[in-house]
Amino acid sequence: MEDVVITGAMTGDPMSIMGSMGIVSIIISIAFLALFLKVWWNIFKKAGYSGWLGILMIVPLVNLILLLVLAFATWPIHKGQGPSQPAPEPPAS
Repeated sequence: MEDVVITGAMTGDPMSIMGSMGIVSIIISIAFLALFLKVWWNIFKKAGYSGWLGILMIVPLVNLILLLVLAFATWPIHKGQGPSQPAPEPPAS
């Protein structure tokens, strides 16, 4: 009778399962990180700040401080505008 060899994922060996999913997980993580950085870059740019501040959103505690700045500070794009003044017209193309 032939011996059946059960290896890797069939036995539930965590190292074998993680080995096969490791590369996929890394690629998915990098894709999500790039997506979130792009989103934060756009948010900071639209508020009038440097887009590079979006990169700081991946640093723990710094991201909380930046969120507070975004929530409570006067945005550079709005400085000089009173509540009764309309937003400036976009330039005609």
